[in-house]
Amino acid sequence: MIADAIKRLETLLAESEPPQIECIVDEVIIEEKVIEEILALAAVPSEDNSDMQVVSASVISYMTPLVADQLCERELIPTLIAMVQNGDDHLQSMAVWNLASVASWSDDLRLQIIESGQVEVVIDSTSKPELAGDVALFLQNLCSTALNFDKNLAKLMLATAAAIVVESDDPQVVEAGCWTLESFSKRGDDDVIAIVAIEGLVDRLIHILRHGPLETQFPSLRTLANLMSGPARQCQVVVDAGVIPELGILLHHPNPVMRKDSCWAVSNVCGGTKPQIQKVIDNGIFLSLAGLLIFGEYATKQAALWAVANVVMGTEASDHSLLTILSRQLIRGVVRLLRVDEDDGSLAIEALEVVAQIVTRVPSIKPLVSEEGLAYLEECQGEGEVKHLRRKAAKVIATLTS
Repeated sequence: MIADAIKRLETLLAESEPPQIECIVDEVIIEEKVIEEILALAAVPSEDNSDMQVVSASVISYMTPLVADQLCERELIPTLIAMVQNGDDHLQSMAVWNLASVASWSDDLRLQIIESGQVEVVIDSTSKPELAGDVALFLQNLCSTALNFDKNLAKLMLATAAAIVVESDDPQVVEAGCWTLESFSKRGDDDVIAIVAIEGLVDRLIHILRHGPLETQFPSLRTLANLMSGPARQCQVVVDAGVIPELGILLHHPNPVMRKDSCWAVSNVCGGTKPQIQKVIDNGIFLSLAGLLIFGEYATKQAALWAVANVVMGTEASDHSLLTILSRQLIRGVVRLLRVDEDDGSLAIEALEVVAQIVTRVPSIKPLVSEEGLAYLEECQGEGEVKHLRRKAAKVIATLTS
């Protein structure tokens, strides 16, 4: 009788629209015996009861995105793992997709998946190319927050995501793989070193920047930016692979987030070694940054300012290099950020620190700074609400007029 009810339920769910599905699921989830039977039937080997296993798995697929937390209280995760281990290709795909859905819910459910000790079982299913997309989504969701993984498991997850990115031509699969790499790339130097060491991966990420759709460019760019914020040697590998010219192009990308993240990536290189900074200079990047400081969105202006600040306030760039990049347009872009009415004053304070360092390190540039920025500095000096800004502006004015 319950089996017949489950079949009718699956038919009803298949014929319903999303709002009705939610109502049906809300009614079914309180039926303990029905849920237990659905999970039990889905977990049995397919040859024992293939029709009901598929029907039950289908019902689970409708329910998991809506009530994964409640289903996990009733052993959903072991059920899905059993489907991965014992099911045919179709059932395995459904199981991995549902595990990805569970992993998207919360750290608590992600932790339950990890503590099941069966993540490797899911990853092993990538031996079937048709499951690569489901596994990629599973890894993306599992890595979406900074949970700690066993070292060997982390290594396996990283290698799997890298293989997916390098080998797949499916944009959705590549996107999920790139987001997994992005998550690992910000976990620490050890993971940065591991990512850079994977043969062909950095080249593939740069290729995606150049030729991939926007959905894959986002995580690829963020991964590369994170890699360039790591150890200098790993940053150099990315620079040597040809990322700087691509960043120069992306600074003019029509998408504002891509422009902002490209500025951020450039700023990471500008915090590096003299040859790395020189590479940025040689590619004319600072001319583009100057334009973004003036015409960019707030977040883009801030990221562009970080790039300038890393060069001006760092110790690697020579005074000669500073003279090379400090064009009138760049100075104009920086001093215009001194207008505190753009935000709470934090961006103006950052810009003022950069101006102060410029006039200290390169005294010959003072006439240009005075011409472009004195009015803005005087405006800051008269701003009563931001005391630090007022005091700093007064010091810079004194330096300019001395």
